Amino acid sequence: AGRLWDGVGDALRENVDIVIRGNRIAAIEPHRAQRPGVHWVDASQLTVMPGLIDMHTHREMGNQLGARDPSIFLAYGITTTRGLSDNTYLMLENKESVDAGLRIGPRHFGTGEALEGARVFMDGMHPIRDSRQLLREFERARALDYDLLKCYVRLPPDLQLRAITMAQRLGIPITSHYLFPAVAFGAQGHEHMGGTSRFGYSRTGSMLGVGYQDVIAIAAAARSFRTPTLFGLESLLGDTPEDVLDDPRVQRLFPPTERAPIEKAARGGASRPVRMVARQVATLLAQQAAGVTIVCGSDYPIVAPGIGLHLNLRAMVKHGMRPADALRTATRNAGQVLGHDLGTLARGQLADLVCVEGDPLQDIRAAMRVRRVMVGGVDHTVDELIAPFELEPAPTVTAGNAVNSTYIGNALGAQSDVRGIEPWWHDPHWVAEMRSNCCLPMA
Repeated sequence: AGRLWDGVGDALRENVDIVIRGNRIAAIEPHRAQRPGVHWVDASQLTVMPGLIDMHTHREMGNQLGARDPSIFLAYGITTTRGLSDNTYLMLENKESVDAGLRIGPRHFGTGEALEGARVFMDGMHPIRDSRQLLREFERARALDYDLLKCYVRLPPDLQLRAITMAQRLGIPITSHYLFPAVAFGAQGHEHMGGTSRFGYSRTGSMLGVGYQDVIAIAAAARSFRTPTLFGLESLLGDTPEDVLDDPRVQRLFPPTERAPIEKAARGGASRPVRMVARQVATLLAQQAAGVTIVCGSDYPIVAPGIGLHLNLRAMVKHGMRPADALRTATRNAGQVLGHDLGTLARGQLADLVCVEGDPLQDIRAAMRVRRVMVGGVDHTVDELIAPFELEPAPTVTAGNAVNSTYIGNALGAQSDVRGIEPWWHDPHWVAEMRSNCCLPMA
């Protein structure tokens, strides 16, 4: 490694060798030109850092990108993903295939479908009406060896308490969309900066993104973690359009309908301040100072895979977080929350690492300039990851042939191409209000 960041310190080390045996780091030592009998990976012109961890995904709710999905995550340096509400059997099939070495992809920590109340908010969740049904869900979680469990927004407090108690007995981490009362019951973490709420008392941010002192104090007292999943960040792609428009990862790994809105965002020009995001990052900084562990997540497929995590990191830095602290949310902090030997580069840790061009401790955008990635000691170049996929031409968009993007399009506030059925948030009054106060780019 020409330079190395271990995920812990605030500075880079130069000219070091990372010695890997099997799937783990055996040593990190000063560079020696002579090491008989080893296979060299040359990163002498690159910065080596821990593989990134996306702590909030739904990769197996429908797997709309098929075989492209794991290659995209790896090509953007994401070596581990955490699934929050997935199809149980798709999650297990993917996880076991990767763990067995039969599929190239990031390691995955997954759950089954989210535990929801009598009415489900989104498809792919399980409605829980009583404690007997909740017990059956936990019997399945134990039989199928879930890595974690998630409670959603309509699960009544009494059943949420039962769920957290049972999870603690089984030794399975459990998280919630609610800060309170979940942390009062013993939940370890809290997802999103606000999200949906069905009990009224549990919103953790105002509609304009402000997090008040009570939220900070409760999270700090519980010593919990928070996965922010910042949204409305796509205009940041316009700050460095060359990172997107000429990037073979975008051109080859994203299918045309998903590539089009990414390229549109990059062509939109330099980003303008988004007050909601700035306020949300201010809340994260206050929580971090109070002892809350901040971890980074994207909420894919609501946002683009790979790119979405990097935009979260860029937004944190843009609004006041040091690059090293932002990177720790996707490395060391995430590994600590997972309770696994991930997120740092040190002897005994799993050999998950990424080689990037530039210094990410000075320029957070360098973290996206991935050239090589390694998972469990298995090395891949970005060229190798994109090689199986041919460039497909972008679709022609007409009034009768709308590009239906899975993600990004909604966040950009683009008008629907199907006239006459625009949703309420396209009303001119709401568009003006949201652009002024929230998360849409200015016209």
